[in-house]
Amino acid sequence: MTSPLSPDAFAFFPGWVPPFIIFRIYVENLEEIVQNPQKSKNAADIVPQLCVIGLIAYFEAFCKAHFASLITFARAPLETSFNDALMSA
Repeated sequence: MTSPLSPDAFAFFPGWVPPFIIFRIYVENLEEIVQNPQKSKNAADIVPQLCVIGLIAYFEAFCKAHFASLITFARAPLETSFNDALMSA
């Protein structure tokens, strides 16, 4: 069994980098921008990334809302299909 700090433990993460480390770096960069927007050397790099993240988040919420409405409006056909699938399995 590997210890949590062994190099093998990092193999579970993309690029062998735990997500919290990347998250912490992004949060530190955002704090720098919020505290001193004019003096921040990262602002030019991070603002476009934040726009993309925001756009993706809005699109995710849009898709979630439409999926929920489809489930609500098409409940009977979905239940029938689900029950048929259970019976045939």
